[in-house]
Amino acid sequence: MENRVLEILGTPGDNLWAAESFARAAMMRILENDGINRFLVLYRYNNPQLERAHRLFGLFCYADGRHTQSAEHLMFAFLIQSTILIEEVMRQQFDFTFSTLTSLMGAIQRRPDLLTYIEETEYFRTLYFLSVALHATGRTRTAMQIWTFLSGREEAGVLRNHARSQLQSPFIESAVGIH
Repeated sequence: MENRVLEILGTPGDNLWAAESFARAAMMRILENDGINRFLVLYRYNNPQLERAHRLFGLFCYADGRHTQSAEHLMFAFLIQSTILIEEVMRQQFDFTFSTLTSLMGAIQRRPDLLTYIEETEYFRTLYFLSVALHATGRTRTAMQIWTFLSGREEAGVLRNHARSQLQSPFIESAVGIH
């Protein structure tokens, strides 16, 4: 399965992922040093065909203890998901400019289609496991930003409570049983 997923992700349709690893490293540095909001201000990646592969493989790598790989794949899944959300909000609100995840969520609250998309793509789960993978690789500052965001989102469900626990005392989360 892993070889097949990597084959899919290495296709010409996924140019950003297939690019040299320095591009991924640069993206991760922005995420680590400047935070999640700045990351989404600087980067967009609209490739919905590969979102699920990145997300599922990122979760698989996390469960397997490969936190660096997990963080990279979940970063791409989250970037694709967020790009789609931001672009869809901008289609309806021409004056919308992304600044924070909180403002994006405010714009999405009025869009049942985007709320369905968030559920279907496990947006909050992707973001939560990105944060714990970041923490496991020593990028706790960004993880804390994400946990703070999730802890304030009622729609994040059980992950809201997990984020609150992480804020109190960060730990490497078990991948089993969290949905």
